[in-house]
Amino acid sequence: MSELIDSSSKTSNQSARTLPGFTSIVERLRQTNEFTARQLERIHQELSHFFENEDFSLDGSSGGIDMIGLRVGNFQLESLLGEGGAGQIFRARSLIDPSAYVALKIIKHVRSSSRFRREMELVQRLAHPNVVIAYEVGEQGDTLFIVMEELSGPDLHQRVTRQGPLDWQETISYMVDAASGLEHAHQRGLIHRDVKPGNLMLDAGRIKITDLGLAVLTEETEDGFTEIDDSTQSHPRFRTQYEMLCGTADFMAPEQARSLESASIQSDIYGLGATWFYLLTGTSRVTGRKMRDKVVNLIRGVGLKPLPESVAPAKVRSVCEKMFAYRPEDRYMSMTEVKEALQALISDRPGTAPKSCIDVMIVEDDQDDLVLTVEMLQRGNKAVNVVAFNKLCDAIAADRDVHKLDLVLLDLQLPDSQGVQTVTSIRKRFPKVPVIVLTGQEDATVGKACIAAGADDFACKNDLTPHLLERIIFVTLSRHSRRNPSEEDFR
Repeated sequence: MSELIDSSSKTSNQSARTLPGFTSIVERLRQTNEFTARQLERIHQELSHFFENEDFSLDGSSGGIDMIGLRVGNFQLESLLGEGGAGQIFRARSLIDPSAYVALKIIKHVRSSSRFRREMELVQRLAHPNVVIAYEVGEQGDTLFIVMEELSGPDLHQRVTRQGPLDWQETISYMVDAASGLEHAHQRGLIHRDVKPGNLMLDAGRIKITDLGLAVLTEETEDGFTEIDDSTQSHPRFRTQYEMLCGTADFMAPEQARSLESASIQSDIYGLGATWFYLLTGTSRVTGRKMRDKVVNLIRGVGLKPLPESVAPAKVRSVCEKMFAYRPEDRYMSMTEVKEALQALISDRPGTAPKSCIDVMIVEDDQDDLVLTVEMLQRGNKAVNVVAFNKLCDAIAADRDVHKLDLVLLDLQLPDSQGVQTVTSIRKRFPKVPVIVLTGQEDATVGKACIAAGADDFACKNDLTPHLLERIIFVTLSRHSRRNPSEEDFR
């Protein structure tokens, strides 16, 4: 970690009782109801002894407090947001733009591999309102970190823990959001593998999928053996299958519990259905006094709770039960089918359907450039709706025909407006809508002038690819919403 973090700002070790990791371990064990008071006291004593006598390192093995104030890449860690099997996540401030904050996850005991890089490349190709935006993946020394948009929270596990089971009508919109995000990931070739309430985060009323791609760290290698970090045999690169099961047996599909390599689209569908069961009941549908009992019951398909009739109407229960059917072939075949079934439930309640896409206005007079831009946006991304205009005056006047405008793509040279003045005019008309300037000019000074006039970003048309255009749009939307937290996020 010495290459990753400025050791000069390392804080002194904290006592065991001030470490979030220490207190959360005991509390999590208490909540399982699997330990007696005497056993918990013994665990408390052993952890106290360990933390008081152990030197803390900066490799993610401590509770995270020691890392506050340190530099990671171009960011400074300010507070610990949470920690889990894959690593610790911090609120961090950009050292380039001090007003910008992100969520930064440091991944524990994992070195870069071709498989990890492939997964992270897929994650960075995701562009959807219901998927957390990954700004960058960093690697310095032997430590990996992911920089993401900071979400307001809480996650759905925290929501149920604090407030109890949720009303079925509220949960449907959450399920539509989650299914939409997972559908997009599946279409881009990425299976989540760890769908659960803790990985569904609320952000301005919308659900966003988190930790996509990280579950690959828990899987065995292609030869069936768990990989070991050659630099230290005490730290496995991948968690063992049993360790992974212990964390997610309540939401893992039976076939995935038998073999982690068997994870499929249907496994994610099961996970989402099991998550819905939890939201409606506040409990897991997998029974067992101990976690090992739960794993055995899950694999054998015994002791799995049915959805109580009292929690939702029959047609709602029918959709949920098909999602978590024991056999993969008895479930929906795709997230698209899941989403359609959920939306059919919403259609019975007019005016309650959530907005599952973004509306983009393109202002471009060159017909070839316009067709190309529209094609790039709509090729393979159902989350983007496009409305196009050839003149600035038409775009400004047509606002009444746009239900909800999320972003403007603007050409600088239009028949009725040229140069930076075009940005000034569109910004005046849409003061709260992010604007991205697309132009054939490659002069950086033009880009700076556009941003000074109110544009959020600037891109040269000659450099654009479908993936790059998607990334620019969704990263801009994400950063705009972080700068304007009081505004409703796309909804």
